[in-house]
Amino acid sequence: MTRFTSANGSCCRSLITLAALAAAGAAPALQAQTTTPAGGPATSSSSATGTPSAAAGGSSASPSAASNDGYSWIPGTRRGYVGINLGRSDYGTPCGAGNFGCDNARVAGKVYSGGMFNEYLGMEFGYVNMGRADRGGGRTDAHGLNASVVGRVPFGAFNAFAKGGLTYGRTRVSATTASGLPTGSGSGWGASYGAGVGYDFNRRSGLVLEWERHDFRFRGLGKRDAEMTTIGYVHRF
Repeated sequence: MTRFTSANGSCCRSLITLAALAAAGAAPALQAQTTTPAGGPATSSSSATGTPSAAAGGSSASPSAASNDGYSWIPGTRRGYVGINLGRSDYGTPCGAGNFGCDNARVAGKVYSGGMFNEYLGMEFGYVNMGRADRGGGRTDAHGLNASVVGRVPFGAFNAFAKGGLTYGRTRVSATTASGLPTGSGSGWGASYGAGVGYDFNRRSGLVLEWERHDFRFRGLGKRDAEMTTIGYVHRF
């Protein structure tokens, strides 16, 4: 009986030892099995998370770049803009004989739109109206459509620009016979050029101060220039 009890105790101790060894050996395997599934999805989740993040970064960068470049209706250009200028004009036509008025227009102006091929060179189209001037007992007026190449140099918020192009203009002169001025309507192409400075409040809006000169055809006088000095507002897309 004593021998059996001793053997039984020895057997129990052996079983406990074997169970402990088995448990010790199974723990790493169990830990590996537990870690692998948890680590796998974590890695996969990180990868999945990283992919949308990169995609989101790509899509957000593109609109930002497009937003910086803006858009333009003129083919081949970007950073389009529209503007309106108002000011005074100075006609280069004669005043005629006699004691008649020889004034310039009180109000002249233009509306225009353009776009940039790059940071320094662009294209602009507009309508110019030199206003009505009282001369020779009648009125003189000129207006037309203009197309110009624009050169622009930025200096921080400020910029300087120059332009040159062509204007298709229409003119009309009325006067008393005693003034000796030829009267009637005229039309045709003439050269144009100008220069100015601008100040940008932000990326989309700014002010410009501009001087320009256009050649118009006047009936009986041929080509005569008309100058215009204006200040205006520019909005960029």
